[in-house]
Amino acid sequence: MASSQDVLATADRHFNLGQLAEAEAAYYEVLQDPALAARAQYGLGLIYQQTGNAIHACEMFENALPHLDGAYRTTALARYAQVLEALGENPKAALNYYNAGALLFNEAQYAQAAAAFQCSLTLAPNVADAHQLLIVSLEQVAQDLEASAIAARVAVIKEQLRREIIARAPIARIAELWAALPSVQHCTEVLPLIWNDIAHVLVRGDQDQRYFFDLFEVLHRRLEIGTFPFYWEWAAYSSVHKDNPDFERYREIVLSWSDTMHIIHGEKQRFQFSPFAKDRALRVGVLDVSGVFGMVQYFKTAFEPALRALHAAGIDLFIYALEGPDLASDVSALAVSAKRLDASPETARVIAADDLDILLLPNGFLTANPVSILSVRPARRLVMWHHTHTTFGPWLLDAVIADRIIFNDYHRSITFETPVQIDRHPMLFGPPFQAPPVAPAPRHRNGHITFVVANRPSKVHVALMRLWGRILERVPTARLMFVGVLFSQPRQRSLIDQLIDEVGLPRSRLEFAEPKASQDDHLSHYAAADISLDTFPFNGGMITFEALWQGVPVVSRYDEAPLTRTGLAFLSPVGLGDLVADSDDAYVDLAVALANDGDRLDRLRASLREDLLQSSLMNPVGYADAMIDAFRRVLALPDR
Repeated sequence: MASSQDVLATADRHFNLGQLAEAEAAYYEVLQDPALAARAQYGLGLIYQQTGNAIHACEMFENALPHLDGAYRTTALARYAQVLEALGENPKAALNYYNAGALLFNEAQYAQAAAAFQCSLTLAPNVADAHQLLIVSLEQVAQDLEASAIAARVAVIKEQLRREIIARAPIARIAELWAALPSVQHCTEVLPLIWNDIAHVLVRGDQDQRYFFDLFEVLHRRLEIGTFPFYWEWAAYSSVHKDNPDFERYREIVLSWSDTMHIIHGEKQRFQFSPFAKDRALRVGVLDVSGVFGMVQYFKTAFEPALRALHAAGIDLFIYALEGPDLASDVSALAVSAKRLDASPETARVIAADDLDILLLPNGFLTANPVSILSVRPARRLVMWHHTHTTFGPWLLDAVIADRIIFNDYHRSITFETPVQIDRHPMLFGPPFQAPPVAPAPRHRNGHITFVVANRPSKVHVALMRLWGRILERVPTARLMFVGVLFSQPRQRSLIDQLIDEVGLPRSRLEFAEPKASQDDHLSHYAAADISLDTFPFNGGMITFEALWQGVPVVSRYDEAPLTRTGLAFLSPVGLGDLVADSDDAYVDLAVALANDGDRLDRLRASLREDLLQSSLMNPVGYADAMIDAFRRVLALPDR
């Protein structure tokens, strides 16, 4: 005896050959099998449609549709609609139209359902609850049309925003489009879709951080706190890493970000540790989350000397790197353990297993922060060690170790962590990696003073360029040289050229040094420089140290904000605090006076390297003593 599947196949063959009577008989035989009944009803519906029996076709499609899927369901719905149209005003079809409407309503095909209910009511005005279902269907159609119109409008605005952001259109135009989005919810949905375009603008050059921050000022007003945390991190970072840092805005953004992170991570189970044991060596970890340990020049000059001093003082070091290349063997040799980890939850468990007294963060607040790791507190105390002008909010870290020169009352007002101040820079410095010998002063062979600017272009702005113009006016034979690979990048160079033209600096007295491939070659630029001009209000750090090492004195400028005091922190330990001005006029006066003091320039050229070696910036024993004292004060803080 043939199976139901075989009979169904036979019925399909008869139908395809136009043998409808044979096909009908075979389909009715298959109806006895519940598993294939819907498929047979579908076939019978096709037969009755072809033979003009619309009433029976409707009944078959109605019975089959709830059990069909895929192509059969799609075809059945289309044929059902054709049959209903063929019924016309047949009085016997009122119930079929109603059943069709109910079926389509359940399928969320409200426009077709409404049409079916209307046909049913035309033929039989009192059919069941057709009136109520028709009203609901029409209401849903209206809502769908409105939603479709809104969705289309949002899609158009999204594409307009993408185009305008990529083109760096005026912020007023971005604000106009952003305000045109119908609701805050739509803003929330659109932001991730345009984020890549925002990021693309940002990474074209440091100067574009200004544009990013202007974007944030517009966009964040229509975002719920907690929306897209990555965006808030970028906004916080950009608010201070630009030519004119805005620390009040930075603190406000970080607080909003911190509140959101606390909602997401704050209730996680924290690791528990026994009380700090004073009779054992301090166990200190360093968590590098941005790959700074892989930046050879930066690591060799600042971080490695600090780690070596702490290791020599008997501290047990544990090094963890989430980014960058594998840790070099000479770094690993300084630590009890040096591990390359990822940002998974398992990393926190790995760190906690090392039973650390203190976990240091050398990176500061970044555009992506390891909150999932820090929130479960994988060490007794979490401490910021570098980039101390940043803050993480009121609950994540315990303390910040800061130079007394940099950390003042204003700094305290914008920082959430407990400050632990020391009498020196929190980093220890060593000779710059691959540094060449100090070259003779170029003014003797050139017959004029050469000022150098070696900080990032993003720290340069029109007011600062005007100060440099005033210096050149008062030292009529002087030249100004810009040094650094970023000055050679087309967009960066274009922005600097715009500032030069706006101020009217004489191009005959300006020079852009060719970028060098190696650190040795980069530092050799200082052989052509007599005096380095620091940027303000975003001072240089490593750049200032490198200039001093190469015998080039630095004229800096400070006020109360943290990033304006870095020059003071580097120059004071080598007896050059008098080269740090407290006003724009004093900055110009100091640069001019130093340019006219050839004897002092010669003395500094000959002595600065030794002055650094004898200073607190490069004293490993004094550094280790200060840091150990700071660590013990951190451990004495109450739990957060």
